Amino acid sequence: MRLRNLGFVLLFVAGFAHADTAPFDLSDAEHIKAGHKRFNKTCAAYCHGFQGSGGRAPALNAPDGLPPEQMFTVITEGRRGAEVMPPWGTSFTPEQIWELIAYIQSLRSTAPAAP
Repeated sequence: MRLRNLGFVLLFVAGFAHADTAPFDLSDAEHIKAGHKRFNKTCAAYCHGFQGSGGRAPALNAPDGLPPEQMFTVITEGRRGAEVMPPWGTSFTPEQIWELIAYIQSLRSTAPAAP
């Protein structure tokens, strides 16, 4: 029984050990689509605006935003201070968070370049 419990603990820890690295290609259309759907349900209306254009929170469609690894941390742990963002790490799996990041990255790749 102890060995079985140890196995569960190792699986749990292993699942988070590599959460800071995308488990799939961030340009994958299916993951972007899933991230878009989740973004519209949880991030768009009140905070970041549809298409990441901004609102009560910063715009996310600028080409010079946070790198994906930092986005993962902010989405997972949230942010306090001048820019308050709730932590989503207990609501979404790491893969679902990476889907959000894939969608945000897709917005940045279609954003017009700054003059």
